[in-house]
Amino acid sequence: MMRALRAFAAALAVSLGATAILFFAVRAAAQALSPARPGLSAPDLVIEDIALNPPNPHTYEPAWITVTVRNRGDDSASGFRTYLYVDPLDRPPTTTTPYTTRWGYFVTFPPGASIKLSYGEYTFTEQGCNHVVYAWVDRDNQAAEGDESNNTRAITVCVEHEAVGADDYEPDDACAQAREISTDGTSQIHNFNPLADVDWVRFYATEGTTYTIAAAGTGAEAWPTFDVGDSCDIPSPLGATSRMAFPVLASGWYYLRLENNQAAYDPLGSSYELTVRGESTGVAPGVSALAPAWGYGDRNTNVVITGTDFAFPPLVELCPYQVGTCGHPCTQLLDASWVNAQRLYAIVQANLDVGEYCLAVTNPGGREGTLPKAFTVLSGPPDLREVRPTQGYADLPNDLHVYGFNFAPGISVTLGSLPLQNVVVVKRTHLRATAPAGLSPGIYDVMASYESGGGDVLEDAYTVLAPQDDLFGQPQELWVDPVVPRAGEVARLGLLVHRQGGDVALSHVPVRFFCNGQALGDTHVPLLSPGGQESTTRLDWVPPQPGDYQVVAVIDPDGRTPEASEANNAVTRTVTVLSPAADDKAPRVDSLVIEGGREMVTSTLVHLDTVATDYPQPGGEGVSDLRYVEFEYSQGARLWIPVQDSGWVSYTVARASYPWTLTPVGGIHYLQAWARDGAGNVSHYPYQQSVNYLPPSEWVGRDQTRVYRQTLAHGASLRVTLTPVWGDPDLYVWPPDWQAGRPPWVSNRSDVQVDEVAFAAPVSGVYQIEVYGYTAAQYQLSIRVGATMAALARRSAAGTVGKPWPQSPAVPIADEPPRDIPGGQFPIFLPVVIRNGG
Repeated sequence: MMRALRAFAAALAVSLGATAILFFAVRAAAQALSPARPGLSAPDLVIEDIALNPPNPHTYEPAWITVTVRNRGDDSASGFRTYLYVDPLDRPPTTTTPYTTRWGYFVTFPPGASIKLSYGEYTFTEQGCNHVVYAWVDRDNQAAEGDESNNTRAITVCVEHEAVGADDYEPDDACAQAREISTDGTSQIHNFNPLADVDWVRFYATEGTTYTIAAAGTGAEAWPTFDVGDSCDIPSPLGATSRMAFPVLASGWYYLRLENNQAAYDPLGSSYELTVRGESTGVAPGVSALAPAWGYGDRNTNVVITGTDFAFPPLVELCPYQVGTCGHPCTQLLDASWVNAQRLYAIVQANLDVGEYCLAVTNPGGREGTLPKAFTVLSGPPDLREVRPTQGYADLPNDLHVYGFNFAPGISVTLGSLPLQNVVVVKRTHLRATAPAGLSPGIYDVMASYESGGGDVLEDAYTVLAPQDDLFGQPQELWVDPVVPRAGEVARLGLLVHRQGGDVALSHVPVRFFCNGQALGDTHVPLLSPGGQESTTRLDWVPPQPGDYQVVAVIDPDGRTPEASEANNAVTRTVTVLSPAADDKAPRVDSLVIEGGREMVTSTLVHLDTVATDYPQPGGEGVSDLRYVEFEYSQGARLWIPVQDSGWVSYTVARASYPWTLTPVGGIHYLQAWARDGAGNVSHYPYQQSVNYLPPSEWVGRDQTRVYRQTLAHGASLRVTLTPVWGDPDLYVWPPDWQAGRPPWVSNRSDVQVDEVAFAAPVSGVYQIEVYGYTAAQYQLSIRVGATMAALARRSAAGTVGKPWPQSPAVPIADEPPRDIPGGQFPIFLPVVIRNGG
């Protein structure tokens, strides 16, 4: 999962039309330009050259990067990878630095031989001479070399700036304005400027000819897609493909309608290259085999294609095999690499539908070869990786988020031998389910399976605690100030300690810190109330050198406080330490707006707008990246838990209309935004915002509560309607001053009768709306807010006899995910699907 996030971060920095190409130029030892070194009886891999074409690209202009690797030793190497880093976070890169791409070479590499590895097309979006390209051969030490100190090389690149305005073919926003493109392969450079720009292009085609149409993003913000038709009547929405081989059945004019396949992008980085090439010469490739011939649908699969007459560059696609024929739409494979006329490498991307596929290989010029039933996408058995939260108390139900692979409808999830309730597949790598109340305290395995067979077990994944005094912490609440420490400089460590239960306050609760197994010292929480949470005092720490450190905080290390469980007292997280830098000031996040500022949404898809500043100025390197983290309240764990994490995303991409899919759990969701600058400094605190998600219907377990929140001004009206689908849910609305004696508004009618409360707000503040499961129930909820309204009496409908009322809200109204912990970070590494739009 870490690897997936790193690949995602690297992919955001480049043009999504990029392709990694492997050119083989293996020479015999006798032909080598550089002789082997005397006395060295081992391979010696070096980066002989790094070249860019063009050497000084413009900000809109894609560049090819070619790396030459040579074996200068006197023995063969076999099985190594070469990594490419373009403007990496670390200079020089380390083994944990996200890479731009990598190539694998797993055949015999004799002494003196060389290979050329090319990556294209990369677009630098910022001008200046501070760009650096690194190459690192055998970074993973897979080859036993005589010299490991000469495996890296770097070059500096100067990038020239050229503003991108309307392209030379505008206006072409309507079919009647379509400009003609030649069918001889001559390229046109367009862009999607301004935002939401649509381009129309036409070409004349001849019956019986196949035309290869390609729209490749050359700007870092360009994901061009097009539809083709023989008239202006092209359906919407777009997104059919970015490249196709198009056989023409009747001569005439044909039209392309192109747009950027992402709603939020920087128009200045939206250039793309369009070509149309009619078949004239060349031979059709012959496709013999694809290996492996199957893969799981939730992950990428590396494949090797063998055949005859493959030409460079190849177009490789999977097309659905249906009723004995190869159908459409076809899906282009990632990173199709031409090895030679008999072999191709490619990647079958994740999230293809389960089923059989034909393989289609198209040479330049449009000649195509196919292999029916070449690849099968399987759902596969479940593969469990993580459960969140990892604990809950026995007296209340608890929603669990399970992460892994191969999740699909029909999956069964159990806690020990007990089936969990309300299992919902969020996506193929994430599901949620509810553990009921009343479980016996203890440690449980989580298991997942299908009726058809095949399952997986995550041992000791979830702990049920007795509802009594207990101390614990969370990894994201082990804080470091600054968030990214510098070697040789003082950093401060601390931990937010939680307490469940208790009768009297505890004083001087000790916490002992360790780093890489060595004790750093003790700190403490001065006073911890029953059911409270407080941070420790700080502990100073001076990391000696850059790198990753494992920091562990142990609460009550000597066991002086009796607890429900001692197994949850150790909190661990990895802290990355950077080298000293001139810019050591952290940026800040100034604002976060969810879906234009709405307090309620009925779709899980929302858009985020964030403003961050590299503060204080001057001298800052500028905001580089944003990171979003989503929180839900876990009633069973009595905690706000992080359930989704974007990882670091380019500020240019993530700052405006960034699409985010909430977890499909009805209720209040909190999002935090963090910022990172070009020097690696991370904001001390996040900006936090909330939104209520109201799905078409929601499930609530017995004794479980779904929580929503609404801010009201004095005198504003609120009407909440709870409509049961089945079961018996009840409705409670808590005022902000309930602790001063103002009672909640209640409607707890029996069975499937509609519950409703309506009132004018007596005071300004946050009102907490709770749907309580008197029994397990499915319900629909409506929340309506008005400017003013005649005050209504608190409504308690008929049929409430015998129903107990809660004495306090399910979660304190003022309780939110902690954001005032210096340096809190969220080390969540969830599976990420990478989409290639090129």
